[in-house]
Amino acid sequence: MPLTYNFREVADFEALHEDHFQGLISDVLIWCSMPLEVGVITEDNYRLVHLGIQVLEMNGAMLHGPADEHGKSQPYFITVEDVERRIGLTTNTGSGSKTQIAKNIRRIVSERIKEAS
Repeated sequence: MPLTYNFREVADFEALHEDHFQGLISDVLIWCSMPLEVGVITEDNYRLVHLGIQVLEMNGAMLHGPADEHGKSQPYFITVEDVERRIGLTTNTGSGSKTQIAKNIRRIVSERIKEAS
């Protein structure tokens, strides 16, 4: 099944995506929706979505920030504000319920513990 997403309900979506880097942040959130089964980012679940992304970032950032004047960039970790700005983003990956997202966070952490043991 292909991954689909929709930004129609995200406030100021067009202004948000005039900045290329902000578009990359949105891409990370879309891809992270799959293991977390985040069907929609809401006012009620965005902090939990951020926690799930932090767990997924345990091995390192999924994105590098814009390059400085020397052409170097630093790892960029998704912030809670990044997720909050995308409230209304929907995907076809799940219900977006806090219960389902929490269950998937526990599953991911459990898998990481087994890998480390």
